[in-house]
Amino acid sequence: MSQAKLLKLLDKAIGKPLVLLLGLIKTSNEPSLEDIEQILVIRPGGIGDAVLLLPAIQKLKSLYPKVLIDVLAEKRNAEIFRLSPCVDGLFLYDRPKDLMRIARRSYNVIIDSEQWYRLSAVAARMIRARRRIGFGTNERGRLLSDRIHYSQDTSESQNFMQLLEPLNATQTQLVARSPVFNIPIGVSNSLKKLVHLDRHKQIVIIFPGSSNEQKRWHVSKFIKIAQKLIGKSCQVIIVGGKSDIPVGEAIAAGAQSSVHYCGRLSLAETAALLKDASLVISGDSGVMHMAAALDKKIVALFGPSNEKKWAPMGENHIVINKHLPCSPCTIFGHTPTCKKGAKCMELITPEEVFGKAVELLEWKADTFD
Repeated sequence: MSQAKLLKLLDKAIGKPLVLLLGLIKTSNEPSLEDIEQILVIRPGGIGDAVLLLPAIQKLKSLYPKVLIDVLAEKRNAEIFRLSPCVDGLFLYDRPKDLMRIARRSYNVIIDSEQWYRLSAVAARMIRARRRIGFGTNERGRLLSDRIHYSQDTSESQNFMQLLEPLNATQTQLVARSPVFNIPIGVSNSLKKLVHLDRHKQIVIIFPGSSNEQKRWHVSKFIKIAQKLIGKSCQVIIVGGKSDIPVGEAIAAGAQSSVHYCGRLSLAETAALLKDASLVISGDSGVMHMAAALDKKIVALFGPSNEKKWAPMGENHIVINKHLPCSPCTIFGHTPTCKKGAKCMELITPEEVFGKAVELLEWKADTFD
């Protein structure tokens, strides 16, 4: 069982009782925003949520440039925060030693960016703070001094921005600096030793993975699109984590001349590789959000996920979504078992994906044959 699933099971088993118990204990939260020196941002969850939270952290740093901003994250998304120049201290939610260290600290404000699960609100209550800001989506709201409305019809990055409302951030005309994360020169140099990029070709990055099996496009279709792009003189590179190695190997074997680096690159190295891409093809994933943050052209494959919340925004991105009556079905990170074999993803064809790739790469009209 993955650590992420274990945390969700713990939340389901003990999250609500802990919230109700701690909710009975009165606190002496003070509403003052004066003399803010330290802010803690809590972000459990995956890579995508972390990337989408970075603009809010960046805006927070612009509003309070002298304030120390710590982040309490998970092992699986921590590397994203290490790339942000706005994060001063990083602690791990799933490392007991870090929880003990942070419990001894005191913050003026804690921002809990978790959307539904309760244990992060419990952690926020256990840490000394004047104010605790977060989404009041369930009983977790009892542990917060400032409860923020959460919308299912709003982009997640905008939901995260709303967490800054109690700090008067939305009343300013601050514009987030770009980019939201930096890729160290050392990482770029190490990538050059690992991956040979043909500068005479357009580089297309394929990410076939997903945290949920029902959000994955079939490997045979990735093979077909990779073959077609290679035939058009593109350099096709497949990326992913260790769990994506079998799929990466299958695509590379089926589409000769493509190469996979699944399980071989760090998150920072993957970001550096994305930076050189002409196009990224991916389902709803952390890699897709990283590519969007780097302003890369993306063909995004959507089915179970809510396009309004999770799709990349802008002219550089095209979303393919069949909009079936049962879609989207994922809510608060939970995707129910599909009795239709994830038809919303199955109906997406390689021909469609290639057509959108042609459009974004500004090629002349071409046919898929």
